[in-house]
Amino acid sequence: MENYLFLGIDVSKLTLDACCIQSGLVMTLSNDKKGFNSLFKALSKQNKAQQPLWVVFENTGIYSQNLANYCTKMEIGFSQVSGLEILRSQGISRSKTDKVDARKICKYAMEKATSLKHDAPTNTRLMKMKSLLSLRDKLVIQSSGLKKTAKELQVVLGLKASDIQVESQIKIANTIDIQIKKIAIELKELLNEDEELKRTMSLLLSIKGVGEIIAYYTIVYTKNFTAFENSRKFSCYCGTAPFPYTSGTSVRGKTKVNHLANKKLKSLLELGARSAITCDPEIKEFYKRRLELGKNKTSTLNIVRNKLIGRMFAVIKNQRPYEIKLAA
Repeated sequence: MENYLFLGIDVSKLTLDACCIQSGLVMTLSNDKKGFNSLFKALSKQNKAQQPLWVVFENTGIYSQNLANYCTKMEIGFSQVSGLEILRSQGISRSKTDKVDARKICKYAMEKATSLKHDAPTNTRLMKMKSLLSLRDKLVIQSSGLKKTAKELQVVLGLKASDIQVESQIKIANTIDIQIKKIAIELKELLNEDEELKRTMSLLLSIKGVGEIIAYYTIVYTKNFTAFENSRKFSCYCGTAPFPYTSGTSVRGKTKVNHLANKKLKSLLELGARSAITCDPEIKEFYKRRLELGKNKTSTLNIVRNKLIGRMFAVIKNQRPYEIKLAA
């Protein structure tokens, strides 16, 4: 392995705190292009041996996105790491400041040098799709909330649809629904601009239970199936992979999924699994047979979720649409 110079960065909304233990660099800068330029210029002066640079920072969503884009543009190797992973790797700490956090991240990078991997260059199209999906989620929640409140006012208080308390909320909800449709159009246009993404979507939609929203989310969070080596690792990320819970001879817990997961993907996959149980003959027969054997409904549903994940990875690997197997 190359002798890297590791730079740990704690990312905040407006500032960056950077620490390079090997060179002794400690800096606080603005979270923008000017700050990035100042940081890497200062580090370059200290890097007398011209060691290759490896930047590690916490994935903080939109706050760390500009830094990731900058590293991609400047061809600087970087890794975005879960904050929880960094926290758990450092043990008990008595202090909490941005400078301390930057040092922890740098120390984490040096300790995990053999297992840490570079992130793939950021795909601006995928990032825009991710942003649109996030916005769509917020709008769907707002629209649903307004419609539910309007309905409750009619049922509980006996108000009419023409009453201002009901009418205003329905009108706002309808306006939000129009924006949700516009987001769907924008997502489709982004997809059609990239033949590879378009092909991926077509393959995923060949699977019963996988609709457009599940497909979009899977494409975005797997970075078009490049971020996870196999379906098992993606199942772990989604929180659908069961793990044993035992210790010695006294602890014999049930095999169960872990609560650490991408909850959005997990909930979408549950909806997809329920749909597949209804419309896919093979899964419908599997689900029915399991229940007849007295198996738990929840665990069986989770198996179906994992089947969907397995099928998604299979069609992408084989580059062939899924072929439905009819029940005997």
